[in-house]
Amino acid sequence: MRKLVALLVLVVTPVIADEVVRKVLDVKYVSLGQVENLAKTFGVSSSRIGNSVAVFGGQGAVEAVELALKKIDVPPIDVELTGYLVAASKQGAQGGALPEALAPVVQQLRGLMAYKDFRLIDTLRLRTSCGGGRPQNEGVTPDGFTYALEIGSLQCSASKDEPIHVENLFLSIGKPGSVSVRLSSNLDIKEGQQVVVGKAGFGEGPLILVLSARRMQ
Repeated sequence: MRKLVALLVLVVTPVIADEVVRKVLDVKYVSLGQVENLAKTFGVSSSRIGNSVAVFGGQGAVEAVELALKKIDVPPIDVELTGYLVAASKQGAQGGALPEALAPVVQQLRGLMAYKDFRLIDTLRLRTSCGGGRPQNEGVTPDGFTYALEIGSLQCSASKDEPIHVENLFLSIGKPGSVSVRLSSNLDIKEGQQVVVGKAGFGEGPLILVLSARRMQ
């Protein structure tokens, strides 16, 4: 009986290591420290070169760092916040005429509160960027009250359909030697909305803070 001898040929495919590369990444908006931390998450070494970061590692990992950087190194989204200080009273009070933008809000307040007269005390504006520092606005109202409006931080996307999240809003207002009125809140605001942040005792009636926000072009 004829025997057929089968020859088994074992083909071994060599494992080719990922090519090690070095690439200098230009950084425009985020901090160099953020890029260094990003490189660490992909197991890539990094070093600073002026306003750039050189990354050194496997080609796949370096490309992943470069792609991730493109997603986060984008221009900041600038936001303008407008705060209206409105005083409510049962009788006519000193203050300016209300802006037309506040008409719907005041109409609702008249239906919810016993106060029928609403006057604008002052308008406060803050400009900052999403994820930025702690913007603050200090000043004196026309009738001599000092105020300070501070925002802890803002979180938002580029889409105008998404709300702007305001974190740790704080307002204090008063006169030297007197107890200050204080308001604090966290809230979401959509562009075009006028949001009543809160109210606190103020003279004959409460002080109401109405806030709006818009992304700057």
